Amino acid sequence: MRGDLRAGAMVGTTRRGRRREAWVGEGIAPAGGVRATAADVARLAAAILAGGVPGLAALEPRTTLERDGLGPAWLTSQVPTPGGASRTITWHNGGTGGFRSYLGLDRERGRAVVAISPRASAPDRAARAWLAG
Repeated sequence: MRGDLRAGAMVGTTRRGRRREAWVGEGIAPAGGVRATAADVARLAAAILAGGVPGLAALEPRTTLERDGLGPAWLTSQVPTPGGASRTITWHNGGTGGFRSYLGLDRERGRAVVAISPRASAPDRAARAWLAG
């Protein structure tokens, strides 16, 4: 229901460009009930990199899932750089009806990338490439 969103809220689209209403309501809050702007998420990323938020242990891998380290809320991957080396990237992504998002952190270099897309297509690959560059 669009009435649950602020005026001017972005409208998501399917991979084929068809309009997709935002997911709203209590029933699916764990699967996308967060409303944030790119600036909000950028502030979160900066605070994480500065060590200024509680629960930073959630960034640390506890086990391995295929090639990635898996922590309580984040994944950690070795991402190839253009020079042939690799960087350790801590990241999380997600999506709801018509929207996809990605937050990646290169904690060693103190860099982050936030990608929020009003399309059902994931921005992960482009965001990871920028962060690894």
